[in-house]
Amino acid sequence: MKKVVFLAFLSLVATQTANAQDYLNINGEWRAANERCYCGGNQTRNPSIYSSGNDVTFTNTCGDSSPGQWVGQGQIRAITWGVTARVLNPGLIRWSNGCAWTRGYGQY
Repeated sequence: MKKVVFLAFLSLVATQTANAQDYLNINGEWRAANERCYCGGNQTRNPSIYSSGNDVTFTNTCGDSSPGQWVGQGQIRAITWGVTARVLNPGLIRWSNGCAWTRGYGQY
């Protein structure tokens, strides 16, 4: 019985994470909101995010990509870049290196 309750709890936790991701809807193109987002002054594109389940792929302004993952509610990690970010709302992501990505609404 304890095993069944524990498995039900794990299922609920996974569902809550998936629901948080769906609610935040971070997929698509973003804008680098400050100079801390620029990689050597060689910006060729807008940053973008593709999210599927717990897996996330980030692309920065230079076109470099990093796999990532959700590490908590409203918090993501770019593994290759070694940074985390908090998704403050569907239009604002604030990275641990001082960079901010926006979608044209919300304050950064």
